[in-house]
Amino acid sequence: AGRPFRLDADQLRIQTAQVEEQVDGKVTRRTEFREATATGHARFTTAGSSFEAGRIHFDPATQRITARGSEGAPVVAYDGDGVPTGRFSELIYNVETGQIEQLRDIAAGG
Repeated sequence: AGRPFRLDADQLRIQTAQVEEQVDGKVTRRTEFREATATGHARFTTAGSSFEAGRIHFDPATQRITARGSEGAPVVAYDGDGVPTGRFSELIYNVETGQIEQLRDIAAGG
């Protein structure tokens, strides 16, 4: 439902669940995607922007990407040309709207 994006990392953990549905009296099972967590040189890329972080989490239910840095390795945001635009301890991006919703500045102790 949201904008297309790419998530790269050293490690990518995907959580799924088996869901049963009953249609016309017939029970079917399908695998449902629940969340993804990228760690170690994680990079999120979409049209017009990208960012890197130690950990990036995607929640498809809320269509939110949460990127968190660590001490000495902040989240680094880039514009569409690959030019760094800021460093943060946390960044929340709305995939549906294509907008950054929240930033936690490194200097703010976040």
